[in-house]
Amino acid sequence: MSTQTFSNFEVWNKSSEFAKEVAIAFYNDFKNIRNHRQNSILFCGQVGSGKTHLSVALGINLLDKKIKVVYVLYRDVLTKIKKYD
Repeated sequence: MSTQTFSNFEVWNKSSEFAKEVAIAFYNDFKNIRNHRQNSILFCGQVGSGKTHLSVALGINLLDKKIKVVYVLYRDVLTKIKKYD
């Protein structure tokens, strides 16, 4: 399996193209948003829509710049939230 990068992400429709553009824009603008409260990104979509690929590509790029990354699965976040209900 090859490393997941922005360049090898396959765009197959307008939604996947938009997701890729958002991920790249987030990476390019991270220096400006990193110290703001709203400095996170969330990818939502169907199985096979490229969420993991873009998340990993984004994480690798940020790690290359020595920026700490936290990758959390959506279901894990929901489980933690439900514990506090």
